[in-house]
Amino acid sequence: MNKLRLQWRCRISREKGQATFLALASLIFLTVMTLAVFNTQQASHAKQKTMNAADGAAYAAAATLARDMNYMAYSNRAMVANHVAVGQVVSLISLTQSVGSLASNSGTVLRVVGLIPGLQALQTLATALKRVDGLIDKLPPLMKPFIVFEESIIRVLATSQTIVRGVTVLDAQANLRDVVKANDPRASWDTSVGGALATAASLDAFIGYSGLQSGSTSLNRFREVVTDSRDPFTKERKWLLGGLFKGGTNMRDNNKTWTGLDGLEVPIPIPFARPLGVAWGGAETGTRTSNRGSQTYGGLARRTADRAFGARQNLGSTYSGLRPYFDLKNRARNDDAGQSGAIVVAVRKPLNDSGDLKSQLSDRALQTGQADSSFRLPTVRDHVVSVAASQVYFKRPNRRDEPVNDATHLRSAYYSANGEYASLFSPYWQARLTALPPSALLALEAFD
Repeated sequence: MNKLRLQWRCRISREKGQATFLALASLIFLTVMTLAVFNTQQASHAKQKTMNAADGAAYAAAATLARDMNYMAYSNRAMVANHVAVGQVVSLISLTQSVGSLASNSGTVLRVVGLIPGLQALQTLATALKRVDGLIDKLPPLMKPFIVFEESIIRVLATSQTIVRGVTVLDAQANLRDVVKANDPRASWDTSVGGALATAASLDAFIGYSGLQSGSTSLNRFREVVTDSRDPFTKERKWLLGGLFKGGTNMRDNNKTWTGLDGLEVPIPIPFARPLGVAWGGAETGTRTSNRGSQTYGGLARRTADRAFGARQNLGSTYSGLRPYFDLKNRARNDDAGQSGAIVVAVRKPLNDSGDLKSQLSDRALQTGQADSSFRLPTVRDHVVSVAASQVYFKRPNRRDEPVNDATHLRSAYYSANGEYASLFSPYWQARLTALPPSALLALEAFD
């Protein structure tokens, strides 16, 4: 009996030892699993924070570049308005010159008729008309300062575009860094080899999307917008008895000259007879031209237009004409040209050297006061990297509520299913996040 009792006690003792070992093993396993779950969760949290920072930074960069594009559109429109203002000055002087020609020619006729006995009073009227012509001749010098003023505004606007583009690139980088730090103070814009290549490719794509245009084709496009933006007085002048006075003002094909021609034509009631030019005048500013070209001037007959061109008032060369301006480099009329290339931003955050406890993978994260031990879970990287991409795109709002007197060149020639084809003459540029280009992802994976 005692022997059986002793065997039972030994068995109980051995079972207690096995339970202790099992409990210790379970505790170690649970500790390791807890650390694994903790580290995975904290790494995931750090990844989420860097992803938010990357998204915000990419959008901030695109918003800054969209603001640049809208400034280019507004400044282009402002330059168009000032070019048209120069045309208005030329139109006014051209019209007054034709009126002065009428006064001078009428005075000459009245002076001759006044030689007839009994009609000497016409001599006084002829003298008055000559004085009117003299007063009109004093108008061009008074209007030249207005042209100089408009030219100075155009020069400032054209110069500002280049300055703003340079500042925008720096501003985009500063905004990018600020947004990253605002989302996570421990994160930073990744400027390593991979990140730098991705960013460089993005900037190159944006610079290649729009830029300074100075070729003849680009300037001709700008002239088309200026021509279509003329007010009715500049485009075509018809007045006095249904249009006896006719005239118009055009920007010439050399893109450096405004020419305005006006005249008074009296129709002759004979079939196929040309109207009789009674008075004519004109004005020109910018590079002096040798002929009136093939453009029409409010329906003036060729002979009257030639006489007006020969008698035009030269307002000097203070007006320099069209200047280089910023526009899309691909001006194809399709909606695919209405979005820039991807702007890629990579954000990096260290996991082991950060003061943020949520990003630690060492014993210090648990505040044990112990150095990193062999129980620290290994990681492939000592940081997390998140990448996001954004782009600038063109989207015009619904046109149904807009006035119908928009520039024809923009309203009809550039109308599309998207509202309007993209250009830097309309300030409807916006920012959005987009898919990451495979080339940028390859660059990051290859060098990171």
